[in-house]
Amino acid sequence: MRDRTGNMPPLPGVFPDTTAPVVRNGEDGVRELTMARWGMPSPKFALEGKKTDPA
Repeated sequence: MRDRTGNMPPLPGVFPDTTAPVVRNGEDGVRELTMARWGMPSPKFALEGKKTDPA
């Protein structure tokens, strides 16, 4: 496993639209811990008349 987070301070919580530690498969197949922005896509009714999801 590869750790790409560096010296990460304790997090008070994990919230949508912020960076959080995630485990993913790297390009070479090795699992890695890295930071990524994450969230849930908006529901269809909230996207009516819009071309992109700003959230």
